[in-house]
Amino acid sequence: MRESTKNKWIPMKKLSINLLSFFCVSLLCSTQLFAYDEFSVTKFLDQKYCVNCDLAFAEATNANLDGVIAHGSSFKEADLSHSSMVKADLNSTRFIQAKLNWANLSSAEMKGSVFTSAKVRFVQFKNADLRGISAIAADFSYAQMSNANVAGSEFAKTIFKGADLSHTDLTQSNFQEADLTGASLVGAKMIGVYLQKANLTGSDFRKSDLTKANFTGATLEKTLFEGALLSEAIWTDGRVCATGSVGECKQKSK
Repeated sequence: MRESTKNKWIPMKKLSINLLSFFCVSLLCSTQLFAYDEFSVTKFLDQKYCVNCDLAFAEATNANLDGVIAHGSSFKEADLSHSSMVKADLNSTRFIQAKLNWANLSSAEMKGSVFTSAKVRFVQFKNADLRGISAIAADFSYAQMSNANVAGSEFAKTIFKGADLSHTDLTQSNFQEADLTGASLVGAKMIGVYLQKANLTGSDFRKSDLTKANFTGATLEKTLFEGALLSEAIWTDGRVCATGSVGECKQKSK
């Protein structure tokens, strides 16, 4: 009887050891998974030069990084909140799920960068070059992007509540299902933009160029269009505005 009881408990001991080993390995792997490259982060912060670096999960809040060169790098889930990166070279950089709240990126070069699901609230982008960026489902609430070049960019389902996009070049950009509630787009260049199903409640498009813009299914409550060019724009109900439409979508003459 004793012998059979002893044999009975051997598998349980092995199972416990195996489970313990599994959890230890899992913990080690998860620690390595969310760790960042310390050498690259130090190079980025101290030398302000780190091209094609892996800076995922890095923490660089309140840092002075004006003029930093880090094009082609990955800042996935990094925290750069309140940092200054004026005139930085961040072309083709990935900010996927990163935090950039209150950062200053004025006059920065960021062509082709990716901001998918990033937190970009209250960020300064004045005079920045953001052509061809992709920012699907990102939050740009109250961002300052006046006079920036953002042509040909992707902003589907992105939030721009209260953002300043005045005098910005947004030509051929996609804002489908985006939230532009209370945003200022005064004097913006928006030729051929896609605004299908976008929330434009309280948005200000005065004196903007919306030639051939697509408003199909968009929400236009208390939206301002005084002096806006709407020639050949597609209105919310699908009708095409007449050539020469200014401030309102005039029906084409039959």
